[in-house]
Amino acid sequence: FYMLPQEDSLLLKKREMNMEECCQKIYEYVLAHGPNSVGGAFWVNKNVYIKYGGENQHFYGWGPEDAERCKRMEILGLPIYRAQGPLLHLFHPRMQNSWFGNQRLEYANRMEFIRVAGMTRSQLLQYISGWK
Repeated sequence: FYMLPQEDSLLLKKREMNMEECCQKIYEYVLAHGPNSVGGAFWVNKNVYIKYGGENQHFYGWGPEDAERCKRMEILGLPIYRAQGPLLHLFHPRMQNSWFGNQRLEYANRMEFIRVAGMTRSQLLQYISGWK
């Protein structure tokens, strides 16, 4: 996804720039997490998603939950589809929940991602079965 600068985000908000104009400038914006980012927006079949764990409650605060969600679905053999076209992230102030709360939480969140990413399908299904 592309990070819009504050100025362009305000222009969009005020309707002084439209989406077509914004997309014409797309390569002036920063591609936040590389071409294969898994954050931003996602759509799921709710019933299937809940069946396979839903949101991983082992994450606290901000962290690698977007990557874990995608990796979990991949391990489980569920299809992942990437829509064509850019995803735009409007500028907003970074508040206290936009960063890791502290090193202990950051470490715990990263370890949860590594734990899930290292599982086989059967191990992951067993792990998910213990989630509330």
